[in-house]
Amino acid sequence: MHVVVGGASGFLGRALVPHLRAQGHEVTRLVRGEGHGPDESRWDPAAGRIDQVLIDRADAVVGLSGASIARWPRTRSYQRELLASRVDSTATLARAIARSPEPAAFLSGSAMGVYGQDRG
Repeated sequence: MHVVVGGASGFLGRALVPHLRAQGHEVTRLVRGEGHGPDESRWDPAAGRIDQVLIDRADAVVGLSGASIARWPRTRSYQRELLASRVDSTATLARAIARSPEPAAFLSGSAMGVYGQDRG
């Protein structure tokens, strides 16, 4: 399968991407900066920009994006950023998938809670 992952550099994404690859899946990581390899694609979730062709070719899209919950203190402005980062990324992915002629499966998990030390 071709799996596109938003949030690949985060807590869960760093475990998921190698697992998917070990299972033989092709993975494209969505990055907000310049992509540094063929397995990366630039996106801007706050502006709703993503490579539509990439999403059209995907079998599955995984959304794990969001600002870090490990940052303290949690000021009101950072709480707004926590929420917006999750809403914007999920909405960008969902809209792109909805535009696809054959929509990919969509799995989204962008919690604002704590997972603990053992993510198994």
